[in-house]
Parts: sequence; C-alpha cells; structure tokens
Amino acid sequence: MLTSVQEDDDFDIGSEPRCEVCGTVMRTVDGGYQCGGCGWELDVPWIERPTGGDNLPGIHGG
Repeated sequence: MLTSVQEDDDFDIGSEPRCEVCGTVMRTVDGGYQCGGCGWELDVPWIERPTGGDNLPGIHGG
C-alpha cells in the first residue's frame, strides 16, 4: 500500500542533523550547523588528515 508520507532511512537521518531543542532541520554554517528556527548551534570540529596519507602503499604494496 502506498502512503503519502515518506519514511526516513539511515541516510536521511545522517545527512542533515535536526535541532536538539526544536527538531528543525539545521543548515550548514562555518564550523558546524545552526538551527534556522531557534538559533541553536552544533559545532563540528575540524579534522585534518595526516600529511603522510598520500604516500600510503596499496593493497599489494604498490
């Protein structure tokens, strides 16, 4: 049976966070996410990749 309401899956849940205060889908801002409804912010720490990561050997050493 088809319904008019689309259910969320794991990809939808992880793609855009929801505000912990009011449940609104948050928007991307510098340094994290911000709720457009109440202004609550979620900070996302910057993770820098090690510089040696580009020179890692392949599966078979090449």
